[in-house]
Amino acid sequence: MKAHSYRQNKGISLLAICSVFVGSVSLSAVAEVDNTLPAAKPKTPFGLELSQIPEEFRDMAEPQTTVADFYYGGRYLTSTTVAYTPDTITIADPRALLDRISTIARPDAVTAALSGEIFSNPSQVCMQAGDTQCGTLNPAVAGVIFDATRFRGDIFIAEPYLQVQTIQQSKYLPDSNSSLGMIQGLSAVSSGVTGLGDSENNYSLFGNTLVGWQENHLVANWDYSRDNSFQIDTLYLARDARGLQMGGGFLDSSGVMTPQFAGSQQVLGVKLGSSMNSRLDTADISSTPIRIFTNGRRRVEVLRDNRLIYATSLEAGSQEIDTRSFPQGSYNVTIRIYNGSVLEQELTRFYSKSVRLPPSDELLWYLEGGQMTERDEDETLPENLEEWLLRGGVARRVTDSSSLELRGAATDDEQSVEAEYFYQGDGWDIAMTGMVGSNSAKGLVLETSAALGPVHLSYFHQRLWNDDYPSNLDAGEENPVRLLDESYESRSLSLSTSLLGGNLSGSYSYNQQIGNEPSLVTDEDDETTIYSLSWSRNVAQFGDYDLDLELDYSESDGDKAGNIGLTLRHSTPDWNYDIRGEGRWEQDQGQPSDTNVGYALDSRWYQEEILHGSGELGVRYDDLSGDQRLLGGDIKYEHARFLGELSADYIDPTGNQGNQESYTNYNGRIETSFAINAEGAGIGGGNRADSAVMVGIEGSPSARFDVTVNGSNVGIATGDSNTVVPLSPYGTYRVGIRPRGDEFYRYDQGERSITLYPGNVESVSFSAQEELILLGKLVNRQGDALGNVTIPQETGFARTDQFGIFQMSMTTKDNKLRVNLAEGKTCTATIPENYQKRGGVGLVGTLKCL
Repeated sequence: MKAHSYRQNKGISLLAICSVFVGSVSLSAVAEVDNTLPAAKPKTPFGLELSQIPEEFRDMAEPQTTVADFYYGGRYLTSTTVAYTPDTITIADPRALLDRISTIARPDAVTAALSGEIFSNPSQVCMQAGDTQCGTLNPAVAGVIFDATRFRGDIFIAEPYLQVQTIQQSKYLPDSNSSLGMIQGLSAVSSGVTGLGDSENNYSLFGNTLVGWQENHLVANWDYSRDNSFQIDTLYLARDARGLQMGGGFLDSSGVMTPQFAGSQQVLGVKLGSSMNSRLDTADISSTPIRIFTNGRRRVEVLRDNRLIYATSLEAGSQEIDTRSFPQGSYNVTIRIYNGSVLEQELTRFYSKSVRLPPSDELLWYLEGGQMTERDEDETLPENLEEWLLRGGVARRVTDSSSLELRGAATDDEQSVEAEYFYQGDGWDIAMTGMVGSNSAKGLVLETSAALGPVHLSYFHQRLWNDDYPSNLDAGEENPVRLLDESYESRSLSLSTSLLGGNLSGSYSYNQQIGNEPSLVTDEDDETTIYSLSWSRNVAQFGDYDLDLELDYSESDGDKAGNIGLTLRHSTPDWNYDIRGEGRWEQDQGQPSDTNVGYALDSRWYQEEILHGSGELGVRYDDLSGDQRLLGGDIKYEHARFLGELSADYIDPTGNQGNQESYTNYNGRIETSFAINAEGAGIGGGNRADSAVMVGIEGSPSARFDVTVNGSNVGIATGDSNTVVPLSPYGTYRVGIRPRGDEFYRYDQGERSITLYPGNVESVSFSAQEELILLGKLVNRQGDALGNVTIPQETGFARTDQFGIFQMSMTTKDNKLRVNLAEGKTCTATIPENYQKRGGVGLVGTLKCL
């Protein structure tokens, strides 16, 4: 509350005494909240007769004039003159007051409701912190709660008289100001086996090169392996901005409206079409808006199936909830609105979101074409096949919850057209695709998923009829490039639900390649059917330990396997281990069944701070299949500069029989990246992305800072160096830093806003100086304590107590203190070079100020 010098404390005291007296005389008069304007002005406070009020308090019934502070939704508006009695208030200029509320839809009606002498609702004033049955109104148009003891008025406006406050968001990502930059990602993968006579190993090196400037980027994906020379897979120049993408070169499949049946084929050509990458409203255009109304600033929680999926604080009025982070699908959400810790409202809304639904107001399209290419192990660039391919598609939303998509592809010899209809319902969705192609080819696809109470189901069925596929070729004839595959059928079904306190899941899959000519293999070899069913639950908890029971059964073309296991789990922040006992039953087709009982131990240790990175070490022992024993381990280490993983398993197939050799399987990978722009270069970690921010910290070479992006830690930066933090392209980010460890730093706490497109490398810089909290005592030449003197700091002053003791902050570069004495005099104290430091606190002892 703002202070006003002309307020009279005597008036406040008298009013408080009068309020207590009046409340004790007629408590029932304030038991119910009157949220409407009174029909007529009460003659005296709370409807009492004048004779019922003691004579010495009767003057309190007369109007008092003062300046009051007014709030809306808990936010201060302004101070204005009012006249009040214990139960009415008259606002001198309600129009000027309401002009400070920008969301009023019908200002004339609201101004009229607050004009003249209106009821002040004194019974709704909260008398102390924690009161819940107070502080709110539901007026027909507008109303005020006026607290005469604090000269505060809170305004309330009915929902129909307010505008809906929608989320203000640009349609497209802002343009990029990034200069020329390059991001080079590198990864190496190795795998092999040792101990089986001739050891075998394989390796590959992969590279992803991105050169970007503003919204343009050049992409090159290449690799080198043991069996192949250096090869470039894709190489193209592209631009993607303001909802439109274009590019040319060795292009991979576009990924936009990709056909279900026509195989993906690389081309040397061009592409042009719609893009959702650079749009910021993708979540809004494909989801149901959710709006709520609150009387003040409130905490809001959104839950799905009793799981919190979103939380925020919203201002007063009609608000639209930001649903961009909501999961996809159609489902009911529960919205809880809290005033402090008190639940004010609980609402249920149906919500629908799908990335498969195009924008309601636009037609999505794409077109690409060129000469088909394929990789040749003897050539660096893909080989041109001298045959043309053209692909295209359009998509349009038909209703609020359905869409239609048309796709086509054509070569010199084949053509195909597909139509897909997608519908998203309440807790379920379905997509149906039909295809017709040249030479009487046709295909059907059905995809659906649903939540039926606690049961979640998904089903997929695809069938292609292509009787003219050339399955047999004459000797020496080259294999032609085919747009459509030979006939096949694929089905899959999965379900999950809760059962008997645990989780039950099952799946079924069927695949068949239907050849058009007699095959050398039997029909059974062309079909694969797999069933699986599993159930698990926690059966006991004691202390920090959990005991889980798991049951599994699977069957594939006559081969069957069953498993029952008990697992004891224990976890701490840095360590966990599992001890598993297992019984296993197996039966191969036509063979007797085999039953084994065994056990396994899996132990894993985590460390967030080890050699300036985070590490993970695991060991395992497995004795589950008779005499077969396994001893293995793995290690993972993530540094700000790279990511490395190595895993190895030593296997003794026959235990002590010695009939077969033991052997070791191993695999490993290492990933890193580096970025370059006009301002410098830096090495990034293993979490590579197609754009990056280069963070530079000036000063404090030994300092280590967390890099924060939109408030979350995403990397670690060190002082006097450039640290590359990979970030996904097509986004706007707020970048900042935060100190790590126990040391104190005086650092730049501001955030930088950047926009990234593919290949962009944006540089941001911060300053940081190590800071100490000095603790000591100041004395003069004679050794007397300098009490109650001030010491200037970079921000403000530090002051000694009566004994000369001081506590202040300073950088490690400072070595002198200037002290302000009485009558404008000063003196200087020198900080010794060596003093005791404990966790960022420097103990300098007694300093003589000269």
